[in-house]
Amino acid sequence: MKRQLASVDRRPDGEYVVMTESRAGGPWVLDGPITRLPAGSGAEALGAAVIAAMHRSRDDLPPLTRDSTPAKPLLDEFGFDDYAQYIRGLRSVSVFIVTEGTPGLIKVTPEQNGGTAAGMTPLLEHRVEFMLDDAAQVGTAVLAAFEHTS
Repeated sequence: MKRQLASVDRRPDGEYVVMTESRAGGPWVLDGPITRLPAGSGAEALGAAVIAAMHRSRDDLPPLTRDSTPAKPLLDEFGFDDYAQYIRGLRSVSVFIVTEGTPGLIKVTPEQNGGTAAGMTPLLEHRVEFMLDDAAQVGTAVLAAFEHTS
């Protein structure tokens, strides 16, 4: 099953950070522009940013090397020295769109923040799936998923 991925983070101040993730020889890594939306952004704006990020996702990144720094653009965006600073107090939701088999199937999964030791763990019992209709639908599902994050 081919799929494309976007990650949505909610920072402690309520700001939303929407990122494209692509495959790099196995793992999903940050790839492409970072979209920042202010706290209180509506479902339609959030959903539109998520859909755009998913459509930029790809499967053909070169494998990571020892010198790869896929999180560097994110750390630079916020002026952090390491990922531990970024992840502190963060809530996260992953959003997949299936592109083969059942094209248009969206999977929205809240994640538990385990810090730098454990990273983000999907909370599969709270995953919701639906067929893509419009941006507001995606944004509403993402906002609801944040109610299950920690």
